[in-house]
Amino acid sequence: MGQENQKPAKRPGLGGSKLDQTSIILWALAAVVILAVVLYVVIKRNREAAKNAAKGRRGEAAVARKLGSICRSKGFALLNNVYLPLYDTTTQIDHIVVGPFGIVVVETKADQGEIYGSPKDENWVQIIGSARNKHYNPLKQNKTHCDNLRHNLKKKNLYVVKIESLVVYAAKNVQLYTTGNAPVVTMKQLKKFFRQPLFSENNKVNVDKVVDTINEIRVKDKRTISAHVAGVKQMSHGQHPKK
Repeated sequence: MGQENQKPAKRPGLGGSKLDQTSIILWALAAVVILAVVLYVVIKRNREAAKNAAKGRRGEAAVARKLGSICRSKGFALLNNVYLPLYDTTTQIDHIVVGPFGIVVVETKADQGEIYGSPKDENWVQIIGSARNKHYNPLKQNKTHCDNLRHNLKKKNLYVVKIESLVVYAAKNVQLYTTGNAPVVTMKQLKKFFRQPLFSENNKVNVDKVVDTINEIRVKDKRTISAHVAGVKQMSHGQHPKK
């Protein structure tokens, strides 16, 4: 008697509530969305880095051709893409011009748009349309190159070689608004830069000896160079200067 009114007991552990299942699905979807966003950002960043690297290589090649023509006409020597030891690492110099006057260390930039800065500024400003970006002062960057080259030459007993700094913006659509008599030019201004009286001076620099010395001290180990390139790529995501 009375058993007809008893409800069947629920079997434990089966199914769970629909709310729990919905929560799991929502969390899974959220995780997929987050992962997709992260992958998109990483892929986009890597593509931008690769694009900028390719643009930089094209700029360096164009400046190398222009400098090669200038050096041949003036009897100067030109070295391109020189890696030098810097303490426990390396530094890379885009171009080195050597003549009886001394040395010019050239840093190439492929940035476009309007460039604003002075020799004393920590960062320079690049404006393209409504976009405004800051970049480490290329003159300060190149000063590191000049100081390092001078240090390495002194180790080889070359003390009296005068070293000048020059920054070249290789892009066609770049406008420079630099102050303080900064040694910064566009590709169109490069030939005029080397017409200055400074480069007609004969400071009795032994060009062959300087070139041979730089070739002697430059880094040639491919693994070391590859490590330097990898480090530059890693730093390119931030505001760190290229060494």
